[in-house]
Amino acid sequence: AGGRPSGERLNLKGLILLRSGEILEAEDALTAALILNEKEGNAVELANSLRALAEILFSAGKMDDAFHLYTRAYELDASNGESRKTAIDLAGMAEAELARGRANEAIFLFERSYTVSLNAGFKAEAVEMLDRIIAACTVTGDRLKAERYIRIKDGLRGLRQE
Repeated sequence: AGGRPSGERLNLKGLILLRSGEILEAEDALTAALILNEKEGNAVELANSLRALAEILFSAGKMDDAFHLYTRAYELDASNGESRKTAIDLAGMAEAELARGRANEAIFLFERSYTVSLNAGFKAEAVEMLDRIIAACTVTGDRLKAERYIRIKDGLRGLRQE
């Protein structure tokens, strides 16, 4: 890679900056990574760029833009068979929908994230999505659905202890 910029390295740099709270610098690095990954046709790293930029936009309150980037990342990750990342993308989409006041749409996306996580064997992530579903059902006032998911969560926790 002798001095040539790498989308993967720019993504890593962007994530380190993001976790360090240097948001503007992170956004610059991730935007450069996105452009490079798109140019090189690197779908895996492009999805990583999109997801990280979506996180920045979400934190800035730009829910429509965040939803759009999470959706693009989801499409790439799903087509590449990246189960864990697909579940994260769906959860990001759901959080954006929830923040936009669209709780029913959020519940649908959280349910999809839960299913992907569970089917891929990521039980901790599946339980986390159940918590988000239950919280969103509370927002909508759907007590019966919340109770159903509480029972599913209790059953899943029981499976984890065996």
